[in-house]
This record gives sequence, structure tokens and C-alpha cells, in this order.
Amino acid sequence: MSGVRNDMSGKESVDLSLDLYVYASFFTVVLVWSFLGIFLTQSILLQVTAELMEWVVLITVIVVTYSIPICGISLYAKQRLVIAIPNWKFVERDVGIEEYRKMVKEYNTAYPLLMSKTHIRRVIFVVILGSLSIVLPILLRQISIDTALLSPAVFGFCLIILGVGLIATILPAMPGNLAEEFPSQSFKEYRVGVSYLAQLPAIYWIGIRLEVGEWGGYYTLRHPTLSARIDGIESVAAMVCKVDSRGAIIEVSIINESEHQGFPFNDTTPDPSPEELKDLIRQMLLWYIDVTGEKEILQDVLDDLKD
Repeated sequence: MSGVRNDMSGKESVDLSLDLYVYASFFTVVLVWSFLGIFLTQSILLQVTAELMEWVVLITVIVVTYSIPICGISLYAKQRLVIAIPNWKFVERDVGIEEYRKMVKEYNTAYPLLMSKTHIRRVIFVVILGSLSIVLPILLRQISIDTALLSPAVFGFCLIILGVGLIATILPAMPGNLAEEFPSQSFKEYRVGVSYLAQLPAIYWIGIRLEVGEWGGYYTLRHPTLSARIDGIESVAAMVCKVDSRGAIIEVSIINESEHQGFPFNDTTPDPSPEELKDLIRQMLLWYIDVTGEKEILQDVLDDLKD
């Protein structure tokens, strides 16, 4: 049974598996719709007097309504995964781009049933396959009698593949009780920002700042933001950038991580241009030189900003 279980140490942990009858329900729906498609194709489409538009409407209804029982089963299955509110212990970390990419891949692979995530590629695949399921039997009927006889089997096979695609698309997208505790993460939204920062002079390191929470042998990733370090003062301050859904940088904040007082960068910079970011980096370097006197070490970095 899905839900909370106890391990040998007595701690509560999450059962990540679906019940067997959930898989049986999915299998039954796919089987019923496939046989229904084969039956209707034989009894209607292959008839000499069959009206093409009547078939188009009927086959469209079959394909569209296919998702209704799958949505119901998926929602029920996701809601069955229950857990007490985790007492997460969060640690803030700065990780490199490749490390974050790997973390996201492992995280999304570890807890797919606990998240609510829409896979756009799968949606596109389902739409294309659904359209082909409607068109192929009609095309086979129009070509010749021999190909028309294949249309029931072809339609039934298409419905089987479509059913698998619908399950793979709808099940992850359905909301569950644990979706807020295990939010899905993606690296794609940071690609534009990473490329943008990489073109700026004096950038020493680019990565992701995030919170990693652990509890009961499980972990969650929260609040990832794009982060950068300035050459020569990489241990002094971090440049934290917020991005929009397209990946464009919409806000920059400077975080003081040194013991130096009088840090002048407490405000955020909205929608920064490349010149504004270069000026901000220059001001950070000049402030550090002013409080430490290390001008010779940072002169080359300042010269790069003049180009």
C-alpha cells in the first residue's frame, strides 16, 4: 500500500511505488480502448456505406476521451502518496553549473511520482500520435481494399502507444500531496543567464546558489538562483541573479560574504544592461581596493572592464 512506512530503524519514510492495482487499472483502460477502437473500425469504417465525417467525429471522440480515465487514475494514484510534514534541515550551497545539472537530473529521477511536472516534449508526442491515430485509418481506407483491412489493427496499435504516452505525460503532471515538498527543478531556465554572464569580463565563476534540505534519508532542492563570482574578490562577495521564465536576468543583488564593514551594495539592480553590470563589478572592485589597498593585484581585472 502506498503511503508512509517504517524502516528497520523505526523512522518514517516515503513509499515511492504505485499500488499494483493502479498499474492494473492503466492496463485495463489501454486494453478496453484498443479493443473498442478495433471493433468500431471494423463495424463502421470498413462498411461500404460508411460516412467519412461520421467516422472522423467518432474516432476523435475515442482519442480525446481516452485521457479521462487516465487522468482519474493518475490523480488517485498521486493523492495516495501521503507523508507527515517533513522537518527539513536546509543548508545553503553554491554549486557549479555541471554539478547543478547533475543534481537536478538525479533529483528529478529519484522522486518523479512526488512532483508535479509537465513534460512539454511528451505533450507534443501525444498530440502528434493522437492526430496520426485519427488520420492513419482514414488514409488506409482511401488507398485500397487491402490497406483498408489493415486499418483496425493499425488503429488498435496506435491506441496502445497513445495510451502509454498519455500515462507517461499525465501521471507526472497530476498534483499530489507531496508536490510542495518536492518541487521539480530544471536547468534549462538558467542557460540564457549563464551565457549572458559568461560574456562579461572579470567573471571568475558562474554557478547556482540553492538550499538543499534533508530529512529521513530524502532530500529536496529549493530556491535555486544564478550566482557569479568576480575575479580577484571571489571569496568576498557573490553576485546573485534572478531570471525570468525565458532565462533572462531581471534582477541582480550583491551579497557581502567578507568581514569588511561599510558594504555599499545593499540595493538590487532591476533589468541590468551589460554596461550596468560592468559598472557594478567595477564599483565592487574599487570598494575592495579602498578597504584593503590591494590595487596592484586587481589592476588587470579593472583594465579588462575598460575594453
